[in-house]
Amino acid sequence: MTDDTITACPACDATDIYQRTGAVPDVPREPEAYYCERCGHNFDAPVERERAVEDYGVSGLAGELAAADSLREVVGDD
Repeated sequence: MTDDTITACPACDATDIYQRTGAVPDVPREPEAYYCERCGHNFDAPVERERAVEDYGVSGLAGELAAADSLREVVGDD
């Protein structure tokens, strides 16, 4: 795994996964060593994927200025 990748649930692609520790004495760890908090899926190995970057945008004056700059790029600055 690199800095640009993360592990995720193979069923729902969520990153809310936990590795089971097998911390209870005399109880063998289940073959499904991972658990997804979001969908409840048990699995033996997570998938690896690139990080998703969410754009929350900007609002207010900063958003207006960003939109104006974007429009200037499309229309051209004469």
